[in-house]
Amino acid sequence: MKPKNEQNTLEIFKVLLKEIINKEHSVPKLSKTINWKELEERLSKKYADKMGTPGKQIRLMAGLQYLKYMFSSA
Repeated sequence: MKPKNEQNTLEIFKVLLKEIINKEHSVPKLSKTINWKELEERLSKKYADKMGTPGKQIRLMAGLQYLKYMFSSA
């Protein structure tokens, strides 16, 4: 059976995240106060470029760790 050419994407998936988040929440505000370039420069020395599978961006990994720390109940 031949696949259909039309896409039945829900409208919710066409909205950009930056349009629906609360910009007054502490997390988006915090993301603007962190010097991401300096953080990436410092942490990049701790990561190997040519070992293992391709890594994720340092900003993503540092951000996730910070969120885990911030919202962890333990």
